[in-house]
Parts: sequence; structure tokens; C-alpha cells
Amino acid sequence: MKKILIVLLILSISCMLVACSESKTPLEMLNDSISYKETSLHVAENDNFRIEILSVSGEVAPMLDGKKGEAKDRTIVKLVPKKLDSEIPNYKVTLKDKDVKTEITLQKDVLGMTFSASINNDVYNFKATEVAIALPDGECTLPLEDVLKDAKIDGAKALEIAYNDVKDDLATYFNKDKYAGEVVIKLIHNKQVSTSPYYFYISFIKSKDECISCLIEPKTGEIVNKKIKQL
Repeated sequence: MKKILIVLLILSISCMLVACSESKTPLEMLNDSISYKETSLHVAENDNFRIEILSVSGEVAPMLDGKKGEAKDRTIVKLVPKKLDSEIPNYKVTLKDKDVKTEITLQKDVLGMTFSASINNDVYNFKATEVAIALPDGECTLPLEDVLKDAKIDGAKALEIAYNDVKDDLATYFNKDKYAGEVVIKLIHNKQVSTSPYYFYISFIKSKDECISCLIEPKTGEIVNKKIKQL
């Protein structure tokens, strides 16, 4: 009998240890709930074009419904002509870094205002320093600039800063030991002014009608704007 009690005690302690080891902090649960994350952005621009090279991990078609869908790592290349020509169906661009290069065809988007392509990271597995655009009269090569080159924080730190600021408001987003929503991390700026700085946009989404978002300065980690949308 005594041996049985000892065995039961050991099993009970083991279960408690397993339960403790499996429990996660709220921040860890938030990281597990990231449905869409923009990890890096490089841009190039002149009087005729603007090009963005965006690295993404997350849903292919974000629904922003509070649920984390199937994720995919990829790079999105987008070209914006400043002078539209309806006769041009696509653009061919080459991403370069010294002797390494990847050639891509950018197709016209639905509205016809931009051209883009999504490529797998096994095809584009380096960081380009310049991009060449094939034109009828030759090739236009532009240097790429990292929008986060002077950043003191990354997306993970930005998420931590946002959580620490709004954790009281996020209390209803947690159901026991589970976060009942999704997290989105983007790099955004004022699109009307191409030279405007970029910010981390952190959004905690419980549903299409409930979300909390923070705008964070990458150089300082300061929250410059916050918005709470509730039922």
C-alpha cells in the first residue's frame, strides 16, 4: 500500500511539473498567435518608379477576423509607376546583390495602378542591395534602402512594448490560458508622402469589431498612437 501511495505521489508531482512547463506567459501566447508579420522592407525610388521588397510571414490573404490561418513565408515585390502606361502588361525586374541575382516578372494588379509578384523564400534567399527594371530603352538600376536601418527595436520587441502598454485592455482577449484572437505586425507610413518615416503597427484583433492597435517608433520604441475599438 505504501509503495502504491509513493507511486501515485510521484505521478502527481510529474503531472504538476508537466503542467507548469506547458503553461505560457501572455506574451508567449501572443507570439504564438501572430497571423501576419512583416519582417523587413527595402525600398527604391526615382522620378518614375517606386519599388518595395517586403518580407512576410503569415496568412496569404489576411482576414483580420481574430483567427490565425495557415501561414506562409514569402517575399512580395511591388512596383508603382508614377506615370501609368496602359499598354504595359508587366515589368521585368532583377534583384541583385554582388554576383547573386533573381529575375522576376511583376504582373499588373487588379486596379492597374501597381505591379507585383509573390515569391517563395527558397527562390529569393538573399538580401538584394539594388534592383534593375527592364525598360524598352535600356535598364534602370536603383539602390535599395532598408527602412529599418536605424531601428533600435524589431517586431518582437515592438509587440512586447505594445503589450505592456495595453495589457489591462487586453484582459478580455484572454480565455483562461489561451489568447482568443490574432496578432498582426506591419510596417506602415504615410503613403501620401514617400519620404515619411515607417512605424511598427501592432494590432491585437479579437474579432472584426474588436481590436487594439499601437503605432511604435522603431528608433525609440515610443508609442506614438494608440486606438481601441470595442463593441
